[in-house]
Amino acid sequence: LIIIWFIERHSGQYYEALIFFRTQNDLGQLIKFFLNAVIDIAKSGVENFQSVLVLKEEIDLIIIWFSKNLE
Repeated sequence: LIIIWFIERHSGQYYEALIFFRTQNDLGQLIKFFLNAVIDIAKSGVENFQSVLVLKEEIDLIIIWFSKNLE
């Protein structure tokens, strides 16, 4: 599903690689395209995970603050 999102976002590059494969019988451009997709998606996943960790730390601090102030 995420790969489809990447293809839609980079449709021009995808179709160029696909046409190159059809006309030149060279799979290299398509492989490069999908490797770039995997790299981009992985980077995005890391950024999202880091954001979740920062949010968790903030929530943990809020919980600690409330638990100390309720006593």
